[in-house]
Amino acid sequence: MAQETNDRKKQILALKFAWVVFFLICAAFIILMVMLFKDRSGGTEMKADLFSEAPAYPAGDLREKIIANYMEYLHMSYILIGKYPDCTFVKISDNVPRNDYDVENYYIEDGSSLMNYYIDGEKQARAAIDVSSYQKSVNWKNAKESGIDVAMVRLGYRGYESGKLALDEKFASHMKGAKEADIETGVYFFTEAVNYEEGVEEANFVLQNIEGYSITQPIVIDTEYIYDVEARANDIDNTARTDAILGFCETIQNAGYTPMIYASRNWFAQNLEVDRIAGYEWWLAHYANQPDFPYAYTGWQYSGETVLPGVSSEAVDVNVWFR
Repeated sequence: MAQETNDRKKQILALKFAWVVFFLICAAFIILMVMLFKDRSGGTEMKADLFSEAPAYPAGDLREKIIANYMEYLHMSYILIGKYPDCTFVKISDNVPRNDYDVENYYIEDGSSLMNYYIDGEKQARAAIDVSSYQKSVNWKNAKESGIDVAMVRLGYRGYESGKLALDEKFASHMKGAKEADIETGVYFFTEAVNYEEGVEEANFVLQNIEGYSITQPIVIDTEYIYDVEARANDIDNTARTDAILGFCETIQNAGYTPMIYASRNWFAQNLEVDRIAGYEWWLAHYANQPDFPYAYTGWQYSGETVLPGVSSEAVDVNVWFR
């Protein structure tokens, strides 16, 4: 009986010691995280030398595991703007659907110049290009033979400063060439709308100018920052910009077409109220070998400087297209 009592005491002491070690590890993790990260309004910023400022935690398995686990958490919870570690973290909204793409499945097959998404070696998407008056001449037959299935053609734009609506000078010829090559088409409009009413105006302009065309792909509003010009929509607030996009999308949808929103990764994250546009399809611009974006998207524009031999002498935007 005495031996059993001693054994029991040893077990209790061992259990207490284990709990002490556990709490010390937890405390170390919390202290390290406080040292590494500091929340600020508009995102989370991190200094470049913070890892070197943790002398209490020398290099080793524990430190590496803590950092790896936290980085995994960050990418699940934030969009990182800028180069790590000198970056801002934008909290990912729980109200916007996330994509379930495995980025390792994006690649270019040998003998091809076009990215696609593969599962067990089978393509899961199509190749798309988007064109405008910047592409003076496109050999649409060669485009089809090279693997292009979809063309998104710029219908028009609003003047950066004047606000005047204009038709793209190559719109008609690009639409005609794509149709003759049996390439599906959609259209996009470059917006400079500053409020809901101007978004509606842009949508009505598009609807007037697609009469007589067979549009099987979405009608897109293209929103982005204009550099080197004092563009009228550059500095409006996110609410006004989102209002304009909603005016466009609601009008297009009410006319029986599928609206879509085009923007860069950072523009979606920082310059739009994503919760309000979560019900529409998104077209992501992110120039990289693999996209780093949590939200669901229908198209991924992965390059803006691709020259397709035999298709166009000017560079074209190329996309992985899930429609």
